[in-house]
Amino acid sequence: MDNRTLSPEALSVYRRKAVESVIKHGLSQRKACMIFGFSETSMCKYMREYKENNEQSYEYKKRGARKWSGSKIGEKEVGELIADITGKTPDELGMEYTLWNSGTVKNYIELKYGIKYKKRSIRKIMNKLGFTAQKPIKLAYQRDPKKMDVWLRESYPKIKARAMKEGVRIYWGDEMGIQSEDNRGRTYGIKGQKPEIKKTGSRFKCNVLAAISSQGYMNWTVFDNNFTSDKFIDFIRRLFVQAKQKIFLIVDNHRVHHSKKVAAYVEKHKEKIELFFLPPYYPDMNPQELVNQDVKTNANNFRLLKTIDDLKINVRSYLSKIQFNEFKIRNFFKKDTVAYAALDSNFY
Repeated sequence: MDNRTLSPEALSVYRRKAVESVIKHGLSQRKACMIFGFSETSMCKYMREYKENNEQSYEYKKRGARKWSGSKIGEKEVGELIADITGKTPDELGMEYTLWNSGTVKNYIELKYGIKYKKRSIRKIMNKLGFTAQKPIKLAYQRDPKKMDVWLRESYPKIKARAMKEGVRIYWGDEMGIQSEDNRGRTYGIKGQKPEIKKTGSRFKCNVLAAISSQGYMNWTVFDNNFTSDKFIDFIRRLFVQAKQKIFLIVDNHRVHHSKKVAAYVEKHKEKIELFFLPPYYPDMNPQELVNQDVKTNANNFRLLKTIDDLKINVRSYLSKIQFNEFKIRNFFKKDTVAYAALDSNFY
């Protein structure tokens, strides 16, 4: 039996048993060594330390060099560095950068601790700490966490409670534009040979207005002119007509949503529809945003785009696939940031 591969915790247990077998059960030290896998030298040491320190002698200290003992930067500084990188951007710490890369981290360590590193060493340190280079999520600096907290803890729970009590269907709506140059999918190619696709050199776009509910329903419209109050009114009219029940529609703070014309129409048909607004600058809290991302990634991967009609056909085809896939629509509500929006959610 080789005890060298055991953890300090396991060694402590074996050491206790070996010492007790000698003291309490009368085994010889040689016999205890054979049973528990210790050398005679170690066993003599354990017996001696037990006589001096009793139970405390069973405790093992972690073996090997201390963490960061061979590094220029110490364990305390490493902890501070992790907190700074995960909690703030470089510009918030007085630097002329907005992203953490190896160069920025190198300069920050030198500025704060006076320790100089090369970039390749910084990359090794960041990898050791569990960091990887990633595309950051863009968040507006105008976001107000207090308003979102009120929305999550007070406003939306009241909306959801009313909807469940009155038999109202909650929809989450949003609009987006899709351009002819949007093509974000992937295709197979021989390793080392970049695959090519043909596309038009012209630029054109269409707009999509869509809404989904956590019960698996979806409504949408595609148009190639500007998003106006009339477009939005026509969409919400068709929404409550097709749903055949009262609708709670939750949208962002686009100026069209707040227009006097829309407000007058909603007030006139308040027995059929009510509008609610997310806190400003929080698009990631709207499940419909996930649909937008999905459509922009996949809608243009069908037929070659030569005209705006081709673009609209692609978009409509992909939206139809989503619309008739109840399971896919429900899955949009499973992401952490929007899980609260599901009616069967245990978020509250």
